[in-house]
Amino acid sequence: MNRLLRKTLRSIGRNPTYSAAVIVTLALGIGVSTSAFTVLDRLVFRDPDRVFAPDGLRRVFVTYLASQFNPVNAERHSFSYPEVVAIRDAVAGEAQVTAYENWPTSLAVRIGDAPLRARVLGVATNYFAVLGVGPAAGRFFAAPSPLAAPEGPPLEAVISERYWRRVLGGRPDVIGMKVAAWHQTMTIVGIAPPRFGGLNLDAPDIYIPWEVPNSARFGPTWTTDWQQTVNSVALRYNGAAIDPAWTGRIRRSLTEAAGGVPGRPRIGPVQLATLPESLAPDFEQEIRIGTAFWAISLLVLLVAAINAGSLLLVRAFEERRLTAVALAIGAGRWRVVGDRIAEGLVLAAGGAVLGAVFARFGSELIRTGIADFIHYEDGLVSWRAFGYSAAVAGVVGVAASALPALRASRVDLRILLDEGVGTDSPGMQRMGAVLNGLQVALAVVVLYAAALAVRSARAANATPLGADIHGLVVASAELGPEGYDNDAIKRFWEGVAAEMRASPGVAETGLSSTLMFRAEGRTALVLDGTTVDASLAAVDPGYLTALKIKVSAGRGFTTSDGPTADRVALVSRLGAVRLFGSASPLGRCIRQRGRPERCLRVVGVVEDTRRLALVEQQSVQVYLPWSQDDIPFGFVVARAKPGAEALVRDRLTSLIAKRVPASTQFTVAPMRDDFDQQTGRWVKAGRVLTVFGLLAALVTFAGIFGTVTYDQLRRRRELGIRLALGARAGQLVATAMGRALRWCMTGALLGVVVAVIGALGVRAMLFGTAPWDTPSLIVTPMVALVLVSGAALLGARRAAVRDPSFLLRIGR
Repeated sequence: MNRLLRKTLRSIGRNPTYSAAVIVTLALGIGVSTSAFTVLDRLVFRDPDRVFAPDGLRRVFVTYLASQFNPVNAERHSFSYPEVVAIRDAVAGEAQVTAYENWPTSLAVRIGDAPLRARVLGVATNYFAVLGVGPAAGRFFAAPSPLAAPEGPPLEAVISERYWRRVLGGRPDVIGMKVAAWHQTMTIVGIAPPRFGGLNLDAPDIYIPWEVPNSARFGPTWTTDWQQTVNSVALRYNGAAIDPAWTGRIRRSLTEAAGGVPGRPRIGPVQLATLPESLAPDFEQEIRIGTAFWAISLLVLLVAAINAGSLLLVRAFEERRLTAVALAIGAGRWRVVGDRIAEGLVLAAGGAVLGAVFARFGSELIRTGIADFIHYEDGLVSWRAFGYSAAVAGVVGVAASALPALRASRVDLRILLDEGVGTDSPGMQRMGAVLNGLQVALAVVVLYAAALAVRSARAANATPLGADIHGLVVASAELGPEGYDNDAIKRFWEGVAAEMRASPGVAETGLSSTLMFRAEGRTALVLDGTTVDASLAAVDPGYLTALKIKVSAGRGFTTSDGPTADRVALVSRLGAVRLFGSASPLGRCIRQRGRPERCLRVVGVVEDTRRLALVEQQSVQVYLPWSQDDIPFGFVVARAKPGAEALVRDRLTSLIAKRVPASTQFTVAPMRDDFDQQTGRWVKAGRVLTVFGLLAALVTFAGIFGTVTYDQLRRRRELGIRLALGARAGQLVATAMGRALRWCMTGALLGVVVAVIGALGVRAMLFGTAPWDTPSLIVTPMVALVLVSGAALLGARRAAVRDPSFLLRIGR
């Protein structure tokens, strides 16, 4: 074994250029494929880290049967508190039951005096005990109970090790610090172990008792309310296996508990899903996108394998003399083949190791493009993914080296005297041409997918918003739970806005009761006896100016539109058309349902703006003066002067922090962040697929270069004779390029057809772009053919015969 390894390493060292090219080519393909598989593994196959015996945990799913109100069966994994109690009672004494929120909530919390963003998850106080987890520091919740504690929750919090290290700087005094969230101030009592994310794929930063968020959302009646189904249920069985009778008992317990509750649907089958199985309903879109990325990565890997084989074939041809000598002195054919395969495996191993390095960073890139909520300290690379990479490397290594090894072993001593021996048969030549066309087709598919993703990202970023959000800073706070009534909320935001107008760096400040991508006020308008649904916002005069929303007819609001003035309103362009048709809306009266006595006189028409999402059905939009409407909550928007956005954000944060209690949740952030969240899925997918496309182009370039070089090398005798008979070197190079391009053009056309068919299947993942996007259909094959032409030219020139006198010499 040691002799074979030394011999293999010497052989690799004799031609380091080709060896490095093979390793890098395989590393790119393996790295891309492993990166995509690693993220898909997290989404589909992998158990949560640090959870004790995850096979002993199950998540409860219940099917609610169809009724006249819900005509289809509905599988649900969200439960109200009474349902959680019913499930616990059904398996009491035989399994431990815990509950937790379906997903963490992103909140503006306070730790010490610093307002920070954190993903906060409410869990039953026995959550960590059921999962079999111990703290990295401190302790977990005191007096753990399976469900809500009757005396009230312990006002304690546990933070993740990642959040403690990355956000809090690993400060040693974190145990005992206060954290304010959900209008409660809690004491940090422990740090979760590294790499622990619980049963949620989107790992939380802070764990708190589930009583706190449920009470904040639904009030003190949350323990008796059957409608608030926001919690998941997991159970750990105490025995060696799950009792099949549990599902029936859970069904009966839920049915009996809901027997006196009006409107409850009938309970159908109950399932106890494994943890990986239970993620599918929550992350169906991410899993679908991850699977598509993995399929595309396999295309890149296939192209890399074909190209590695081409490079190894060139290497075997250039070392045919050494092979002939080995055969002449008695080495068996299969020993020669074994040496070549061993060399291919060593090169593949090098590609796997380098590919694992690429995967370490590539998986992070794909994670941010598919599911940026996944946070794991191990860089997403698991032993399962590493094993996948090693298996792929082994298969590719054998496949890429077996054919060159068999070809090399057919060389005999005549090659020392005859350059023509060993020329491929017509069938072998056609197979090489077909492989060239195939890898070009695969490269076109990947490049077309990248082109569609980039076009979707550009279309999303170019979506007209009806407003200018660049340079805007937005602030909001939850004041209602702090005891503020509507008048106090108005006064609070008016005071903040007044101070912001006098602050340096602020160009304009406005107030609104709703905000684009954040909140939508719904109302119903009554016009000539017809009811029309509409979105409603109360804004001050500065709001339209701050967002640069144009008034296309009439006027905007002014300071004269006060509480005692005539009631006025602005409508959007679409609203004017839907409400009044072709007639002018100015001066017309509209009324809100429930307030027929209030006539809202339309004084202006403004541009349509987005409400909650980029992809939405536009609706009628109505604006009322800030001072003429009740304000249950509000937003301040401040337009920063050029270069002053950070200054404005800090100033707004300090103004709010000094005006509210420490437990108040508030956020201050650029409005661009909200827009980026809307466009993120297309922008990130565009970045990932662009990298995939570039890698596919790179390995295709290397492969065509290798095959054309090999084709020219094995034709050296023929080319030398043609050169001696008067042919020019440029003509021979052009002939070689034409021979390569014929099949490559066919491959490019085939790739376009396959790419369009594949794009039809992922139409829902595109934005503002058709699966048969004409510019992409034209540009993608052209780019592929330009790359192929360049590779063919370089390969033909490298192996070109320029001096026919080599026919009189022995050797190359």
